[in-house]
Amino acid sequence: MQVFEKTHRVNRYNCCVNCAVGLASAGLTCVFCPVGVLCPGKLFPYYSLKARAARGRGPLDSQAVQVHSVYNDFCCHLQQTVKTLPLEKVQDIQITQNCLHACFGVHQVSVQTAGNSNPDAGAELSAVFLAAPLGAREALQLAVRLNRQHQGSAAAPLQQAGMARGGGSGGGELAARLSALDVLVQRGALTAPEARAAKVGVLASAADPLPSLLEASQLAERGVISADEFQTLKAALLAQIAQVVGRAV
Repeated sequence: MQVFEKTHRVNRYNCCVNCAVGLASAGLTCVFCPVGVLCPGKLFPYYSLKARAARGRGPLDSQAVQVHSVYNDFCCHLQQTVKTLPLEKVQDIQITQNCLHACFGVHQVSVQTAGNSNPDAGAELSAVFLAAPLGAREALQLAVRLNRQHQGSAAAPLQQAGMARGGGSGGGELAARLSALDVLVQRGALTAPEARAAKVGVLASAADPLPSLLEASQLAERGVISADEFQTLKAALLAQIAQVVGRAV
């Protein structure tokens, strides 16, 4: 996991923003949410921008970008937030600096997604607390490129195995399913004993169950689902495969 360096200049920026909000609310914000105005440094430890890697991959070969933030919701209570965005959805990474940012020497790094075509809709993720915004953007762009290369290299053997529909011919369907089982073992989605136990059921199933298992594995690698949730999904899929053999006996 790669964690990007922060700048304490964001404390003065936050203090200014919170004071402006307090004035706009006739001082109510300063009374009911005083931490951001009086002690902005209390918020600083909670800010972070991380590029999270999957198991077995390097810190720059990441699969998701994650922003940790915090706000003072009432009295002295701080509400922490975490936003995670898979790198495969990242379309662009922008750096902007408005007049207020310039006064305090900070920049906003914004991560845009492919589905967010409206520039006025706002970024999926943003951060104004980075000490080196240009370096962070370059590192994230590199992580996006590496992730796409990894996804492409992972998809190639699956296409050859016949799991990607609409591709070229690659032998019979049953042989393709056996090859797909081998690929899932190589990816770590299945153990060798699990693959041997599921082989007959996979071959006997009317619909190929392996794409669902592959998708669950990819979701786990991206951090969309936890490792425990993946194991639960895998157990359910393997149970369905085993039922095919049970009905045939």
